[in-house]
Amino acid sequence: MELYKAICSGIVNGLVNLSPLSDGAHFEIFKAIIADNSEQIALLLAMSSFGSLVALLFYFRLEYRALFRKTGKNKLIKLLLLAAPLCVAYPALMWLIEKSPVIMNPFFAIVMMLVSSIIVLNFNQIFRKKEIKERSMSKKRALITGFVSCLSLLPGLSRIMVSIVAGRAQNIKEGKSLRYSILASAPFLLVVFIRALLMPGGTQFFTEQFGPILIANLVSFIITLFVIRFIMKHEEEKVVCYAAWYQATLALFVLFFELVKI
Repeated sequence: MELYKAICSGIVNGLVNLSPLSDGAHFEIFKAIIADNSEQIALLLAMSSFGSLVALLFYFRLEYRALFRKTGKNKLIKLLLLAAPLCVAYPALMWLIEKSPVIMNPFFAIVMMLVSSIIVLNFNQIFRKKEIKERSMSKKRALITGFVSCLSLLPGLSRIMVSIVAGRAQNIKEGKSLRYSILASAPFLLVVFIRALLMPGGTQFFTEQFGPILIANLVSFIITLFVIRFIMKHEEEKVVCYAAWYQATLALFVLFFELVKI
């Protein structure tokens, strides 16, 4: 495994794992850029998520520690309810999605990115009514958000972005959906890593390519820390708008090159 692929894999993972950007779309674009669509690069991308997991646990270490105290029990349950649907759906459905020529078509991801960006940028005009009281993140709303976040398995949709939109639709207080969805990412990132290990040839790839995988995860760890810090320092509305405009631009850019190839 070439060193540059490991470094770039870590960069891509660090940018998308805990941000409102589509990991599936960026992974496919990354594969196209390096002209490598092999199972090995797919395993490398999946295993590089462990670096993001470590960065997440490190950045929010005090908050995670508080969850296991008596006062944090209620919040822990909400995070588990938010994470559970996607953690179950990911290993159960990804093999179907990956084998679907329609879903894995580049144009599908482009359409998903454009549609989701338009919805996010015009959310208030499309959904929100005036003077609706904001709500807290309850257990029921956390579970609903968790089920809706399963849509992010489709290329072009972001797990964090879908969770935020689901939270907005339920009038959850601004910032709560973003923070909860990031905190609830820990179990999902662990599931992604374990699934990669259990895939055919996954364990062998891990032992034979441990060096590149380690480098990819170190890069992913560093980039993820910067991404989390940036997101936490800005309002949810701004973060979502930045991501939506970026994804819409990226989708049009990719669409142009796909049409040129045709």
